[in-house]
Amino acid sequence: MGPIGLAIMSSVPNELRGQSNGVSVFIMHLLGDLPSPALVGQLITALGDYLAYAILAGWLFFGSLAWLLAWQCTVRGT
Repeated sequence: MGPIGLAIMSSVPNELRGQSNGVSVFIMHLLGDLPSPALVGQLITALGDYLAYAILAGWLFFGSLAWLLAWQCTVRGT
């Protein structure tokens, strides 16, 4: 179970854990997996391969840094 799933399971009552997990997975796929191929394709078409992949790598780095900072805040808070 990943950090998002763990946070969701810890924040809802026991009887709603299954439903909350299902809703969260649905929303993650809806917001992430569904539009991402079209958006990446448009980015590549508009900017070219090199610049588009550089932007995507930067976005991945930014997301990883945000997860690291969130983890650090969680560890210090507990």
